[in-house]
Amino acid sequence: MADITRAELYALGLRSAALGNVSTADQDAEIETTTAICRAYVRGRYQGAQLAAAVVDPAYKGAVAKVCTHRLLSTRGYDPSKGVDEGAMNNHDAMLRFLRDVQAGNAHLDVPETEADTFSAALGSSGLFGPSFSDDPRDC
Repeated sequence: MADITRAELYALGLRSAALGNVSTADQDAEIETTTAICRAYVRGRYQGAQLAAAVVDPAYKGAVAKVCTHRLLSTRGYDPSKGVDEGAMNNHDAMLRFLRDVQAGNAHLDVPETEADTFSAALGSSGLFGPSFSDDPRDC
């Protein structure tokens, strides 16, 4: 399932008129492919419920739309002499850097921390320096 719709692509990436000669089936296929590419980045950091939360973040959706925009413009014939195409390429590259930053932990999507991420189960209720992790007190 794609992380953005065609309507979101048009709102966040480019106008539908720019893709006049690219069929909606080809647009949908590219949205699916771009989703897989972008998820490959965020799966390095988020899994399960956190991944589900990450892919609805507006910043992530914008990144998918920008990457997809460049890929679709390349499908219809990329022309670097056109300002729109050059801008799409710059946005594409910037969004891939953003996704790498998310993966590396330098940028953060709006994903709530889960209890498992806090290591509370490993530390126990007493915490790192509680009785379960230390010897009996010494007499000095």
